[in-house]
Amino acid sequence: MKDKKAETFSAAIAALKSSDVIVFPTETLYGLGADALDPVAVEKVYRLKGRDPANPIPVLVADRDMLDSLVADVPPLAVQLIDRFWPGPLTLVLPARKEIPRPLLNSSGGVGVRILPPRSIFSSTAAS
Repeated sequence: MKDKKAETFSAAIAALKSSDVIVFPTETLYGLGADALDPVAVEKVYRLKGRDPANPIPVLVADRDMLDSLVADVPPLAVQLIDRFWPGPLTLVLPARKEIPRPLLNSSGGVGVRILPPRSIFSSTAAS
């Protein structure tokens, strides 16, 4: 069983590095995932979901370090919400760094972010 799990993680990471999309369980449903900083991969997610490009997809992050690499600022109120509700199914929209791909941004330059619980199958993949 352990070998199968390692094989699955390896395949998921290889897919992400190849601009492909993966399916993974979250704490509520299954999600489609891709490398959020890869415009080709992000476009695939939009196409597969049939999602309007004007409605940005959230970025799942492994930890605060990864969050800080995506956002320009974490206001005090956001810190309070993070401390109380993360990890978990709360998505926050925070001001994005300049290098974040346009398809992930809302009309005011914000990016939706959340941290999955540590035992989530995807939280391990996000950190890789």
